Amino acid sequence: AVACFLLGAGLVALTLPGFASNYWLLCLWITVASFGQHFFLVIVDAIVLHTAPPDKRSLRLGQMKSVVTAGGLAAAIFVWIKWKYFSHNFNIDFLTAAGCAFVAGIILLKMKHPGQLKRCGSWRDRLVIRRKYSLYYTLEAFFGARKQVFLTFGFWLLVFTLGKSAEYMGILMFIAGVIGLGFRPLVGKLIQVYGERRALLAESVMVVLVCLGYALAMKCFERETAVLILSCCFVVDASLFAFGMARASYIARIVNGREDLTPSLYTGMAVNHVTSIIGAIAGGLLWKITGDHMWVFLFAAGLGCFYGYYANRIGKPVV
Repeated sequence: AVACFLLGAGLVALTLPGFASNYWLLCLWITVASFGQHFFLVIVDAIVLHTAPPDKRSLRLGQMKSVVTAGGLAAAIFVWIKWKYFSHNFNIDFLTAAGCAFVAGIILLKMKHPGQLKRCGSWRDRLVIRRKYSLYYTLEAFFGARKQVFLTFGFWLLVFTLGKSAEYMGILMFIAGVIGLGFRPLVGKLIQVYGERRALLAESVMVVLVCLGYALAMKCFERETAVLILSCCFVVDASLFAFGMARASYIARIVNGREDLTPSLYTGMAVNHVTSIIGAIAGGLLWKITGDHMWVFLFAAGLGCFYGYYANRIGKPVV
């Protein structure tokens, strides 16, 4: 609930006169909202993993992610319709999102929490680093660097390089949301049937193909065809985030005890974000030095190859 209230407060502050009047105040409120968002991301996974039967964890994660996708789909429709027919005022978007966050916080305050959701007793319980979990942290590290290509450079390529509007991006997110409604539960079921290793290997192959599409579309095709290919890459890239539940399912399966699960997820998130920052800086410098987006996405394709190599080690002894 606190995570939701932080997110809502940060978004409301962005709309208030004087609260975001300069660059540093803008960064402050974006950081507050980001804290809330990222606390929430791991908490939801932890609740599902703690309360689901061990043989249905990935299935329950898929169902939960489908509900999340439905919310994202509603938001995409809202952005598309509002920007196309009504208003180009960002404050309306921020206030609507803040209202949703506050409602979610109130709902979570009223949620009954079963005894299996253990509270951590000390800081040692909150940060778990064990050799046994090193493969999970490695996977999170490579995913963190790779995801930044989508979150930063995928948007940058379409919006700033190709001049696509917020309305156009809303349509792409809408398409990704429609696909995700059925795709996320399907991924959860596939993980349950085929295991985390095969699911993550499939993800790594698709990541490499998508990054090659980002890198080479404008080199190999006319602009209109390239825009279509890049838009497809964007939608597929957004859909691939569904495979994150395979990493969560994997750590839930190997932890020494239930008390290690939530702290391990947060440690993975921390590793993920450190490499995400490094990936953003490296990608930005690479684009600036070369003057060409191609090298950024080829770099991401290389990260996808390493991600697949380590995913293939699931089930093998940790060395």
